[in-house]
Amino acid sequence: MDQEELDDRTAKVLIRIAIEIYAIGRAMKKDYDNGTKHHTAYVLSDLIGETVGAYYGYEWGAAVASELMGDGLGKSFGKIIGASIGAHLGAWKARKAIEVFFPEP
Repeated sequence: MDQEELDDRTAKVLIRIAIEIYAIGRAMKKDYDNGTKHHTAYVLSDLIGETVGAYYGYEWGAAVASELMGDGLGKSFGKIIGASIGAHLGAWKARKAIEVFFPEP
């Protein structure tokens, strides 16, 4: 990986972090204005669920795909698909869990 590719990846990560911080800030403002707590809790649960789900989905996808299609290209596709599925499932499960503690009014 050359320096230009590394700089590009770093920029993408920083942009993603900025987007998440902005979403958390908006949710906190909405909760402050309305006297609620559920907006911030939902945004944080989605973020944590996506992160954990993507991590485990990445590992699972790599293992399954290399068994089915071999180590090369199959493993790469498996990582991408597994991380995507894991992120969606993780966010969904986290949202369902947090709704128990912070129901919408």
